[in-house]
Amino acid sequence: MSKVGRAAYSASRARLEIVNADKTISKNESGELYVLYQTGEGPLTITLPSDAEEGTRYNFWITNEPEGDDIILSSPSPSDFHGAVTFVEMVGAGPALAPVQVIATSGDNTLTIQSDTDPGSWIDCVYSTQNSATGEWFICGFVSADTTPAFTTV
Repeated sequence: MSKVGRAAYSASRARLEIVNADKTISKNESGELYVLYQTGEGPLTITLPSDAEEGTRYNFWITNEPEGDDIILSSPSPSDFHGAVTFVEMVGAGPALAPVQVIATSGDNTLTIQSDTDPGSWIDCVYSTQNSATGEWFICGFVSADTTPAFTTV
């Protein structure tokens, strides 16, 4: 006999995908954990879906220092990024300066993470239509690097 009101089983493990080539993500991959492994064969470009639904979410982790090229996270227009990434400039074994917030401004739809980014840096993106008829990506994260990550409009 089944129990009434019992929640369906939901595994607590994230789906994991290693990405080492350009990728366009579909909305059906929501909840995915992407391990970004940049191999130095040109920039690694990740494109978020243009048809995302409320609450669509992705996590990106950098596991190696990108080898010679940047990692680019891009949102198709008209969905902008809203939020900030905490940046810590690293020199030697420790931070050179206090952490700073790198903030996405109106119209920014691209985040470039430089090739000198340290392993362990991460970015989270969540899609919402609550404040915008065209939708927006709320973004947060932590980047440890020698060079500041940059939000831009493309």
